[in-house]
Amino acid sequence: MQALHKADHMPEPESPATNDLSDEALMTRFLLTRQAADLTQIVARHQHFVYRIAFCHCPSSALAEEASQEAFLRLVRSGCRFEDEGQGSFRRWLFGLVANVAKRVSRSEARTMLRDRGFAEAHTREGPAADAPAAHEETNRLLRSALEGLGEELRIPLVCHYMEGMTQR
Repeated sequence: MQALHKADHMPEPESPATNDLSDEALMTRFLLTRQAADLTQIVARHQHFVYRIAFCHCPSSALAEEASQEAFLRLVRSGCRFEDEGQGSFRRWLFGLVANVAKRVSRSEARTMLRDRGFAEAHTREGPAADAPAAHEETNRLLRSALEGLGEELRIPLVCHYMEGMTQR
């Protein structure tokens, strides 16, 4: 079991007292002391929760992993914004942090996909019309503008389905 634990690159907590602390107390102690053992315990307790929340907002597991990592980095950087309001407050705060990070990662990826797809199409198109690239660029601009005006609950599925050929499966 010890070898499996080390293979996962998750160091064991240095103090058994860490396991006895609530999430709120552990986060508060981490903010005060910045001990790696406290952060390790927070990550171990919540890594699956964080990934599941990120996956709900991201169109792929790779993006969900990226959002999860970014959320834990933000936890370290902006943890001072956490205010202990009693049992369960850390999990609610973490949920909001992860959801916001995942939404930002998804929006950024959707914009990148649109830009890359438009660039690829403009450079692979064959045709006699000299103004075709300009017309294509205008169409892409209008499409991007229309998509940016949509809420993410509509924009992401549209981009994934019509532009990336993804289905619900």
